[in-house]
Amino acid sequence: MECYICTRELFGRHERDHFPVPKSLGGKITATICVTCHDQKDRIPLAKWDPEYAHSALVGLWGKADTRERMVLAKMFHIASQGLAWARGDDADL
Repeated sequence: MECYICTRELFGRHERDHFPVPKSLGGKITATICVTCHDQKDRIPLAKWDPEYAHSALVGLWGKADTRERMVLAKMFHIASQGLAWARGDDADL
């Protein structure tokens, strides 16, 4: 068995994460993920993520995306850009 997010083989404790819709919003489908990925996704606020990490991950997805997916990514780029501005202290427009 491997983590749905990082694809590393799972040993010991792991999580059954409601994905892509959270349980709090009625999600019924779950994915098996490692504790590290679960913590990063659910327990570490986005404001504490390295903005460059989030931005580079989005850039990597762009070329593989169709039109609908690019719209979602464009929104995520917008959010990530706000995080970069905040990290630099350029938050006057946020």
